Amino acid sequence: MPILETKSHLSLRSRVARLPREQRRRWLRRNPIAARAIEHRSWAAVRRPAQHARYDLDWWVRMWCTGRRWGKSRSGAEAVTEAIEELGVREGIAAGRTWRETRAINGRGLERTGRHLGAHMVGQEVRYANGAVVHLLSADRPESFRGWGIDDDEGGGGVGVAWADEVATWGTGERRREGEDPEDDSWTQLKFAVSAWPQRIIVTTTPRPSDRIREIAADPDALVTFGHTRENAINLAPRYLELLERAYGGTRLAEQELAGRILAAVEGTMFKREWIDFARISREDAPNLEEYDLVVTAVDPAGSTKPDSDFTGIVTVGLQGDELYVIYSTRMRTTPEGWALEAARQLARYGSRVIICERNFGGDMVASTIRNLDPALPVQEVVASRGKFVRAEPLSLLYEGNRVHHVGYHHVELEDELVQFTPRSRRDDTLDALVYAAEYLRPSGSAFLVASTGGFGIDDGPDW
Repeated sequence: MPILETKSHLSLRSRVARLPREQRRRWLRRNPIAARAIEHRSWAAVRRPAQHARYDLDWWVRMWCTGRRWGKSRSGAEAVTEAIEELGVREGIAAGRTWRETRAINGRGLERTGRHLGAHMVGQEVRYANGAVVHLLSADRPESFRGWGIDDDEGGGGVGVAWADEVATWGTGERRREGEDPEDDSWTQLKFAVSAWPQRIIVTTTPRPSDRIREIAADPDALVTFGHTRENAINLAPRYLELLERAYGGTRLAEQELAGRILAAVEGTMFKREWIDFARISREDAPNLEEYDLVVTAVDPAGSTKPDSDFTGIVTVGLQGDELYVIYSTRMRTTPEGWALEAARQLARYGSRVIICERNFGGDMVASTIRNLDPALPVQEVVASRGKFVRAEPLSLLYEGNRVHHVGYHHVELEDELVQFTPRSRRDDTLDALVYAAEYLRPSGSAFLVASTGGFGIDDGPDW
């Protein structure tokens, strides 16, 4: 794995701007081409050295594995644009983890970086004035990656470059049916699709600890850049950096989300990322809301609203047969009124039967806060009677048995909490809410003492 090291984190424009005024003027007069690039803010002038695709080097996969807002998506889009403009690539592929993200990140990114080439998005393609085209695909549709490696009738053509965004979150279980090849996933099919010269694959991703990322990083034909969010500080608002530091500072996730480092698997955790990915299901393949036997929303409220307090975790989970579907999950730092309003919105949006919440903080405060919005809202309070690790064990068995399906790819915070969860974990707010929902939907072996709140006892759930 060649790792691209750079001596400077500054772009050409930033380096020139730091020169004394007279020296800067002389430099610009002696370098008119660079001066025009700086004036027009072209990519060659504003990119940092680590953002350069380096097509002059012999690599098959070019991976930017960096912290949040480092600039990896811009780097990926510019790399595809450079392949079309400088290398003459006529056909490419760009894919995100969902169709919505493919359009928003890959499609819009290619439009912006290829504006001077007449790039415009039409349906599931980005077309260029010179006739080049980039096909937009979604990782939750592995079958859509088939057939792109076939040349045209004259023996030419074929996909020469592909861009895979957030490939660490591409599951291997998307739309998998009984009898299908376990290797028949989007990433494998993408590699097969890129068969024409110059045969280059661009990867932009946050370094979540997945086997796929480790595989790419270990590939001797891959050129990898790791980067910290602060390398792009000049383009980020100071308040945004402070927000990230407050959210991740002092945790293992800071190494992943900010420093761009691949975390080693946590010893002692009871949830594995491969379990989550294997059982994941796309929104299109998930049951419709009316097909669930029961849907509930659960809240794990924080004890305070201070900037360094815990998060409030909220999840909505559906039950069909004996399997659970995580439909919605989020965590937030907000006032009690704020999280109560969000819980009420999810109840209305997904048709939840009840809002389940922990009673430990403030006695009846949690239920009262929710009912202040609407006295008719159904609320079920629970009191945790055992330690968190013990309470999570039944849920872990469900995950191991592929009976918990995450709907879509937007449960990033929840999934990170799951795979980092140990007896010493500090962050488990969304996980706690999920435990409450699972215990209500599958109450056998319940680890809770139920507080009566008027008609929504635990016995109202399915009898398992």
